[in-house]
Amino acid sequence: MKLLPSERQAGTIPDITVIDDETWAVLSDRDTLGYVVKAGSVYVALKGPDRNHAVEVGQSLIFTDAVLLAARR
Repeated sequence: MKLLPSERQAGTIPDITVIDDETWAVLSDRDTLGYVVKAGSVYVALKGPDRNHAVEVGQSLIFTDAVLLAARR
């Protein structure tokens, strides 16, 4: 994922970390906001701090869109 400097400075794109080959955690400064899981060619956005209990909030073909869905408050 390529982030423009203005996107990173503005805080519009949250931090992410790799959990495994097909799962990423979406992070705020203090908390885990959700997860993105790759399912075939689709990225599934999950909301919640616990991966086992997170709730699906959307799907996207674009990784950054799924990250933003998982990060919504």
